[in-house]
Amino acid sequence: MLSRTSPRALRLALWLIALTAAYNVVEGVVAIASGLAAHSITLLAFGADSYLEVAAAAAVGWRLLAPDEEEGERREERALRFVGVTFLVLAVAVTLEACLALAGRDGAEASPV
Repeated sequence: MLSRTSPRALRLALWLIALTAAYNVVEGVVAIASGLAAHSITLLAFGADSYLEVAAAAAVGWRLLAPDEEEGERREERALRFVGVTFLVLAVAVTLEACLALAGRDGAEASPV
């Protein structure tokens, strides 16, 4: 736990993290379902990004629950690396899929959303 954080502030932060994660799970389901229906790489990437945001929120919660500041700093560094790598992987995947779609001249279909 952060050394200067009150228990009330920590509870509020964890509640907001949970709320954000729940919203992003729903957002991801809707975006991915719509992306599959419309064959839209953009919607699929948006849905994947929603789950990366869930992972980032979980990493922030994990960092906040560190028993001391030193462990918190270690956790923060690991969490930042994890989130950075996942966003790079997403960027590469979207770029490759977009290039393949352009090469095949495929376009997105209409989306219900």
